[in-house]
Amino acid sequence: MNYQYKRIRRIGGAQLGCTKVDFDKEVKERHITSCTLDKVGTFHFIFGQELGDGFRKPYLVYYNEKEGVKHISCPLNYKVKHGAHPACVALDQNTFLFRNDSENGYELNHYLVSLDDCWQMSTYHRFEVGSKSKLLNLLNADHKPSFTEVHRTGLARIRYASEGDITMISNEGNAVKIHSSVLIGISSYFETLLKWKKMEAVPNEVRVDIPTSTLEVLVRYIYGEELDMTFVDACELVVFAQMCCLPELVHLASQWFKPNPPEDFDQAVSLWKKSFEARNSVMRAFAAGCLVEFLSPDEDGIDDSWDMDADELSHLWKDVAIATKRRYAGMRYQ
Repeated sequence: MNYQYKRIRRIGGAQLGCTKVDFDKEVKERHITSCTLDKVGTFHFIFGQELGDGFRKPYLVYYNEKEGVKHISCPLNYKVKHGAHPACVALDQNTFLFRNDSENGYELNHYLVSLDDCWQMSTYHRFEVGSKSKLLNLLNADHKPSFTEVHRTGLARIRYASEGDITMISNEGNAVKIHSSVLIGISSYFETLLKWKKMEAVPNEVRVDIPTSTLEVLVRYIYGEELDMTFVDACELVVFAQMCCLPELVHLASQWFKPNPPEDFDQAVSLWKKSFEARNSVMRAFAAGCLVEFLSPDEDGIDDSWDMDADELSHLWKDVAIATKRRYAGMRYQ
């Protein structure tokens, strides 16, 4: 599965509120073809206005599950025979390459469709039969995608199609439903936990010591959905994901800090404390390096309000001392 923290490409088109069920129904009834762009999602081409002689104007549509929004383009500047289902490759979120269907034993022309960023205008380029364009190599007949749409979105579909049998409750008291079969399949920790919970009075409730927003990130990870972390979520998951035997999620949480380092001294201390709790030496060193950036030369100690015991304080200052030496050693050799 591919995970990301936020969409890296803007999707155009008119945006309309729509449930996933209604969107899937519309695509099924009017489907021409679909293609998937890595780290973005799946684009669908659907039939629109009837033009006569069995031809129709197509539209491009995309569904943002997180926001419950359908993106729909203007009518595209070409026509498609009703019943045609050409193969398609997405070059980016606005450019698509097609192999047309065959007719009477002859292969029809390939074509390239490009939309502007807002999906309000489109252009259409036809490749003549026998064209040697290298672009057409992307439509190799033997090419098979490594992941189908079901591979990419199957677990997310389960999440929204039926209610889970397990209730996970955050430390703020908010509940999220999740399927036990998915939990068991994703982590041996949850498999053991659910077996133990069967002996309790309320076997289908699992309380987790993380905020509601972090719980949602955890659930989205479990169902293979797009991740959207905050600083607090990433900090919490450094510890919690490790406890749950989810090393990939630990890695994703740790990687989140590379483009999003602590913004102040308090955040750096919070990250260090979580890293110390998780016994994550890499993140401890990273947090200590951030602390050095915020410490003034005459800093005389850590504020008592940070509620650290003597063991934590000792390790913190050792890490800060090492990070300081590395920093100044690097400055000498610049």
